[in-house]
Amino acid sequence: MASSNLGGFGPVVFQTSASLVRNFQQLRETRRARYATHDVLNLEQKLQFVTLELIQVEFSMRFHHAFCVPQEEMESLRGVLAEHAAHQLVVGGTALGEFVVEEITGEWQHVSAAGQLLHATAEVRLREYR
Repeated sequence: MASSNLGGFGPVVFQTSASLVRNFQQLRETRRARYATHDVLNLEQKLQFVTLELIQVEFSMRFHHAFCVPQEEMESLRGVLAEHAAHQLVVGGTALGEFVVEEITGEWQHVSAAGQLLHATAEVRLREYR
């Protein structure tokens, strides 16, 4: 089976092959506009557009020992957070913009009797960097 490069975020490359699965699930993109509300004497309030807020992207990742080393994958994500640098988010060859890691929530799903992490999940939240 050939390897498939699905995109990436900085040093984290989203890819799948017979021996490695490092991909995201349920990518959610949030875009918001900010408006100011103005009170007008004896009239209804007026709404005024102020700006577009920074884009927020959230996705989850699952790591299973049959396809990767979950502990190493979790450490890699922590490293991206710790370096607090902006990276391009690319999915399917399309650049979605430059983002920073704002939050990572990791969950150890299964641990072996020897204490080896077998299955983990990570919820990753990115914020657009301008």
